[in-house]
Amino acid sequence: MNRVLIEDDKKAWILNHMTSSLRKIHIDDTMKTVKDISVDVLDMSLTDNNDVLLSSYGSTDVSLLSTKNGEIKSFLSMSPLYPLGIYVTKYNEVILGVKEKGDIHKITDKICRKVKIFGMDGKQKQSYEYDKHKQRLFTVPYRITSNLNNGILVVMTREGQVEWIYQENSHVNYILGDNLLILWT
Repeated sequence: MNRVLIEDDKKAWILNHMTSSLRKIHIDDTMKTVKDISVDVLDMSLTDNNDVLLSSYGSTDVSLLSTKNGEIKSFLSMSPLYPLGIYVTKYNEVILGVKEKGDIHKITDKICRKVKIFGMDGKQKQSYEYDKHKQRLFTVPYRITSNLNNGILVVMTREGQVEWIYQENSHVNYILGDNLLILWT
C-alpha cells in the first residue's frame, strides 16, 4: 500500500504500486473492496467533491476519477512535462510537481523540475522552479502536502520567496524527494 485517501468515514481509496491497482474500499465492521481499477498511478488527491485527481506513470495528463460512476477522464494536460506529486488544497487549488521526459534520477542543468499551482478550472496560477538566486528549488517533487506530517524540505511564500531549506544532508532533495512539503505563509 503506497497511498490512502479517506473519502468519508466509510470509504477510502488505496493505491498499490506493486499491483498497479487503485481500490475503493468500504469500511464497516470489516473492510470490503467495492471497486478495483487497474491503473498505474504515481500519486492522487481528493477534490472538494470527493473525486480523485491522479498522476500516472508515463502520462503527461492529470486524470480525474469520478467517485460516483468510476469513470476516468483527462483533467489537465501538462505536455511536454510529466506530473509527479499532486495535492488539492483546502482552497481547492491543485498543486502539481512536474518533470521533463527522461530518467528521474539524472540531474543536469537542462532538467525541468517545477511545482505548479492551478485552479480547478485548469488555469495556471503560479509556477516555481528557481529561487531569487536562480538556484533550483526541486529535484523530485514527488509528494506534496500542506499539512505538517511530512519532512519539511522547502518553506516558501505564495510569491515564491524561499524562507527555509532543510540542508542537513547535501543529498536530501534527492534522497527524500517524496517527503517534500510546501508550506504557504
